[in-house]
Amino acid sequence: MNRLTTICVFFSLFTSFFSLNVYASSLDINFDIKGSLAIDNRNISGLVITDSFAVLATDEGTAIQILPKKGDQFVAENSGVVNLTNDDLELDLEGLAWDAPYLYAIG
Repeated sequence: MNRLTTICVFFSLFTSFFSLNVYASSLDINFDIKGSLAIDNRNISGLVITDSFAVLATDEGTAIQILPKKGDQFVAENSGVVNLTNDDLELDLEGLAWDAPYLYAIG
C-alpha cells in the first residue's frame, strides 16, 4: 500500500468513526444483560444489538459471545460463546458489524 492510499484509508476511517459516534450518541439504548459473560468483560471492544440478539467482542481473547434476547433482557449463556480460532493467541478484536445474515468481526 503506498503512502497516499494509507492516508486516504486513515482519513476514511477517522471520519467514519466520528460520524458513527454522533449517530450512536443520539440513540436511546437500553441494554440489560442477565447472567455473567464468559468472555473478558473488562475489555469489550465490539457490540452489535439486533431485535433478537446481541453480540459482544473482547479486545483480549479469541472468542465472541452471542446473547439471545429473552423478553427485555439479553441472556449470557455459555452456549453463546463462539471461538474464532483454535490457537491461544489473542485476536485483538476491535469491532463488530452486522449486515443480515452476516456478522463481521474486525481485528
